[in-house]
Amino acid sequence: MVMIALHKINSENVSLIERDNHYKIKYKDQFTFLKLFVYSKIDSWSQENGFVKLTITDPTTIQNIREFDTSIINALDGNYSPILQNNQGATYLYLSPQVETLRYYQTKPTTIYLNLKMIRKAKYNPKANRTIIHIF
Repeated sequence: MVMIALHKINSENVSLIERDNHYKIKYKDQFTFLKLFVYSKIDSWSQENGFVKLTITDPTTIQNIREFDTSIINALDGNYSPILQNNQGATYLYLSPQVETLRYYQTKPTTIYLNLKMIRKAKYNPKANRTIIHIF
């Protein structure tokens, strides 16, 4: 399978296609993509509250994820839980402890590709709409 990872995301090129249980991510620039692969540099891996926590300091990675978060927040009128978190000067994201994520956690690579597949609709709390992320 061929994957094209974006080096830079422009929030103006991100839109959503609504489905019954989720929103498909659409990125239209020179080409149209129905999911995004984002090259990401990871500084450290840890576990916290049952999740895998990835700490990021690379400005390009942070900017790309912020651009994505901003575009989704705007598209969903704020009813979205952003990927990036900030606390005590650190920037990080959480991943569910799926089998593949835990396999990567064992080796702790310094670069990964975030596969931003879709936005899952929350049934009861619209602010909990979340991006489904797979890593490669």
